[in-house]
Amino acid sequence: TPSDFLTAEMAEKVGLGAGLDAAGYEQVRRNMAELVERIKEL
Repeated sequence: TPSDFLTAEMAEKVGLGAGLDAAGYEQVRRNMAELVERIKEL
């Protein structure tokens, strides 16, 4: 969905902007995905 893409794009920009390497970014992406799932359950 567009919101999923926006979230992923935002997470990538934030992660890369923070100087994370690929492994660090992948962890951030997973954390974001888990957060989105928790929000959907509210």
